[in-house]
Amino acid sequence: MASTHESSSCSGGELAIFPDDKSGVGGPMKHNRTGTWAFMSAALVRNPGRMHVFLDDIESFVHVLGWTVLYCLSSPMGVNQRAHIVSLLYDHSFKNETGWEEAGSIKQDKFILGEYPPEEFKVTEHSPILELIRSLASPFYARYNNPPTEQNRKSSERDIAFLLEQQFDKELLDTLMVPRYDLGIERLSSSEWFLNTIQNALEAPGWPDSDRMVRHGRTGTWQFISAALLDNPAGQHQLIDDIESFVHVLGWTVLCFLPSPMDVDDRKHVVSSLYNHSSKSAIGQRKGGNTKQDKFISGDYPSEEFKLTEHSPILELIRSLASPFYARYCNPPTEQNRNTFESIVAFFLEKQFDMKLLDTLPVPRYDLGIERLNSSEWFLNTIQDALKAPGWPDEDVVGDNVLPNAPRPISKYCLHLRGH
Repeated sequence: MASTHESSSCSGGELAIFPDDKSGVGGPMKHNRTGTWAFMSAALVRNPGRMHVFLDDIESFVHVLGWTVLYCLSSPMGVNQRAHIVSLLYDHSFKNETGWEEAGSIKQDKFILGEYPPEEFKVTEHSPILELIRSLASPFYARYNNPPTEQNRKSSERDIAFLLEQQFDKELLDTLMVPRYDLGIERLSSSEWFLNTIQNALEAPGWPDSDRMVRHGRTGTWQFISAALLDNPAGQHQLIDDIESFVHVLGWTVLCFLPSPMDVDDRKHVVSSLYNHSSKSAIGQRKGGNTKQDKFISGDYPSEEFKLTEHSPILELIRSLASPFYARYCNPPTEQNRNTFESIVAFFLEKQFDMKLLDTLPVPRYDLGIERLNSSEWFLNTIQDALKAPGWPDEDVVGDNVLPNAPRPISKYCLHLRGH
């Protein structure tokens, strides 16, 4: 199997595959929030005045995943047919009588029909990714379909009784409108269900051998795997590894795609040293993650040397999300460290110094990190607060100064549909 962290040639044009963001040209804006049109929930793009809820973020994740697969995975479909599917599902819009841009009807229809992503889309090499997306999309039937009436429920009870009497496969029950709706509502109310569905899919067999790293039945993209698992390939996978992987996905995307005044060679070096570095152990096993660990411990993730052409809160968000991982990779404070810290606290109180200065010391930094690593709620709230904050660029499209020839996790699959 080829190494999963190999570089592959990719032109700057091919890298610029993110969809255009219409938020800066009259598109949806909710209480000073903006979003990339293709990834916004059907509810928000259909009703620009609607209040944003957390479920919109979960749906957006499904759209990001679906768009990436439809756009980037190799497929036997013709380019024009494929471009039509992507455009229809993610880019279609019209202006209503008030001049607001609306869309989302195709997304809604596909959710209700259970055809998200469309069944007509095929991949060249079988991958469980399509089944995963369809599983994650399935509960949204309940969000966009009309709720069952009392008459519907009575009819459903008769149908269920008949199917059970005739000893039909119980899985048929889930395809009926009422149980399908009720199951959808139950799953939409459980972020745990979404996390477990992703986890189970990643642990299942059938993923392509290309562009992956195999560790005791687990798969993952080298650049995005946690430093802990790269350093110890036999280590037990934990939920915190998935959270750290999210930080790496976000960091890698920003470093590779956002416009920056940095020299291209310097930028390539920053990306390569942080995400692609590896070595072989004494027994020939590939290991990595040292630079990730060092950056977490030093509080320099992503590197301070990386600059953006236009200011964006995205770097502050990534650094906030990365900050608790100091506690994962540093040495825990000793009893002597804690005694010393208590003496420093007493001194600060006596001198009436600003107590916030203590937050950068190892002991409180470690304790706060451990507390946050044990709270998925903290990560969700941090993202939510950042998205609501001011200072985001009016447009989030990819600029001209993207990193060319960036080693990319989807090296075999990137398909440039736009033909330039």
